[in-house]
Amino acid sequence: MIDWPLSILHDRSSSSTTTTPEACTLGYPKLSRASATSLIQNTSSRFWRATTYLLCSSKPQSWRQNLASNALHSTEELITRSFSWKSRGVPIWWAALLAGSIHGNVRGFPPEELEQRFLSEIATIAYVRKNTTIPVPAVLHYDADPNNAVGARYMIMEMLCGSQLSWCWLDLTPQQRREIHAKVISWEIELLNTSFPASGCIVDEDGTLGPLCQSSLHLSNLRSGLGPVTSNRDYLLVHCSSTLARFEHTLNSGESSKLPPRAVTWLTLALSAIERLSPNAGVNEPPRFSLFHDQLELSHIFVSPDDPTELIGVIDWEGSRVAPVWHTRVHCMFLDDVRIEASAGVLQQEEADALVEQRRAMLEPRMARTRMWLERLMFLVDIPIEFIEFRGWDAFKWEDKYLTWYEYVRKNEVFGPGEEEGFGYLASLIRKYKEVGKFQRVGFFKIF
Repeated sequence: MIDWPLSILHDRSSSSTTTTPEACTLGYPKLSRASATSLIQNTSSRFWRATTYLLCSSKPQSWRQNLASNALHSTEELITRSFSWKSRGVPIWWAALLAGSIHGNVRGFPPEELEQRFLSEIATIAYVRKNTTIPVPAVLHYDADPNNAVGARYMIMEMLCGSQLSWCWLDLTPQQRREIHAKVISWEIELLNTSFPASGCIVDEDGTLGPLCQSSLHLSNLRSGLGPVTSNRDYLLVHCSSTLARFEHTLNSGESSKLPPRAVTWLTLALSAIERLSPNAGVNEPPRFSLFHDQLELSHIFVSPDDPTELIGVIDWEGSRVAPVWHTRVHCMFLDDVRIEASAGVLQQEEADALVEQRRAMLEPRMARTRMWLERLMFLVDIPIEFIEFRGWDAFKWEDKYLTWYEYVRKNEVFGPGEEEGFGYLASLIRKYKEVGKFQRVGFFKIF
């Protein structure tokens, strides 16, 4: 069990980096227990984390009442130092967040995994506040015990005095959207400039790393307790071995009718081939590891009520972690929002393309590209079984995607000494399977 230091909590009585409009009262007026209880029970739900968090409470219908009546016993001193501000006529003093996202609860993550991710989010917030200029609200209090009186893990944070960017994004001019996008990219650059010796989850404000944890949004097969890892090869290994273990368990238990036995064969061979890679596979220098925000999207960015181009904070750091820079490039929810809007016709495609190009021009020089196209290999060895259950293995076209990756790397002659043999053997078996299309036995492996 990691000893999570209390120093990661920040006292609001000291200066705060959170930007607040003048309308905020920063003198911490006395807030009675009755007023605080009423506030929690009646505050509009949009100022709380998504209602899907009710899934982590044993009493979903009464979580807000539980939080009001029980959490204040241990946090009354903090509550009385809270501040007041009216936003659209709704009084807001503080924000209480229930932890344990729908992603984690629906998939049945073990309690230790949910606790690790919850505590890492708090530590990551503390690290970002201490080591970057990104405005993030401070955590005032938390309880990681899901069996507490509230019935769920929770944290109490500073409330950002503004609105979500998603509320006003489409009401802005193209120039304002471009200005905001540039500021968001500058945050990403700050995170890319953070430097760590390995990949893992942050456990304190100084950036100490613990085991890897799963994304709170993007599906993965990663098992708990693995890492930190210090090389590209080991990063691929922990994900590939986790996927293989999950595939084997699924087949042996008969839980899936859409996962073919050959998938285990392919992953077994891929794991063997990855083990033969050099530690810094795909790069000419030691790999770079940096922190990234797992869900940097419109709804998690807050803007000033007086000037929508003034960004006052970013929330929801759950699932954020330190990863090889080449893998952080695949997590860009901000552009996903833009693409969805363009496809729905609410944002001009020309403007959407311009925002994509703006991001490429500002970020690409700082992003690590690998000669071995490790992003695609990572995608292949960490394919979530949920994808297979939804569409089927054949619809995913794993074999075709693997051959495309292998031919790209082989033609560009980027394999190091002894690195190609295992991948080439797997490619030959896949080609043989595609030719025969029926049961065949090759070496020690049965091809289905």
